This record gives sequence, structure tokens and C-alpha cells, in this order.
Amino acid sequence: AVIAAAIAAAEETTAAEVAAELTQSAETENYIVTVTYTSEAQIPENAVLQVIEYAKDSERFKERTEELGYEPEWLLNVGFFVDSEEVEPAAPVSVKVTMKGQSEVSNYDIVHFGEDGQEALDGVGAAEENGVSAQFTLGSFSDIAGRSSSYDSSTKTLTMTVGDTYDLT
Repeated sequence: AVIAAAIAAAEETTAAEVAAELTQSAETENYIVTVTYTSEAQIPENAVLQVIEYAKDSERFKERTEELGYEPEWLLNVGFFVDSEEVEPAAPVSVKVTMKGQSEVSNYDIVHFGEDGQEALDGVGAAEENGVSAQFTLGSFSDIAGRSSSYDSSTKTLTMTVGDTYDLT
């Protein structure tokens, strides 16, 4: 009986560890944002994913560009909301930003503007049916900025852009 109880407890743990993935998507004029998470994130069932795309001439875009020291290709605000109250995840979530209509695949430098300042993330690029995507993991929601990576580690190639400043060591 003790062995049977131990086996049953082990089976329950295994089932809990394989938590079902949940996905929500939201679309703007130029982007599709898909967030994938498990029950560990504790996002309520009635939470709705909302995405704001900031235009390059908006005050928010200008402020973030100044903070970054360069102009990102895009700036989005991503979050889950329940009755207009933002809900933060209790565990990291996977985020995929699809840039509609783009065809050139590259990796992306992603910056998350969190409560503790800027957090640099690597966005893995992939071709999609309707564009190109960058996928990365976030521990909380707020503004995120992205641009094509200028350094390709697989070929050890640095693509330099006129107007950018580089410190070579």
C-alpha cells in the first residue's frame, strides 16, 4: 500500500509538471504579438492580451529612443488586463512578435523597459507565413523595443550602420 501511494504521488507530480500551455494573440497594424504561458504564470482566465504600437513620431517613442541612445525599429507595450487592471505574470512567459510583411530573417536585439530599468534580451528570428518573428522570454510586462541584431554570432559578422557609435576593444 505504501509503494502504491508513492507511485500515485509520483504520477501526480509528473502530471503537474507538464502544465498545459496557454496562448493569446493581439494584433496591431504592423505586428502580431503572441504570448504563451503555463498555469504557473497565474494569469486569470478572463485576462485579455493588449498591445499598443507606438508610432515613431509619438512622444513615448521619442522618450524611449533617447533612453536607448538609438532608434529601435519598433516599440510596443504588451500586457494582460482584467477590467482595465494590468495583470503581471507570476512566472516567465514566451513572447513572439511577428513583423507583418517582412521577409528578411535576422535575430533581434530586444530591450524590455521594466521596473528595474532596461533589460537586454536576445530575440530569436524566424520566418513566418505572414512575416518575420522575434521570440523571447519576459518576466513582466511593459514597453519592449526591438531592432535587427547587428552582430551575427554564427558568422562572427558585425553589420555597422552609419550614424551608430561603436566601442571596439
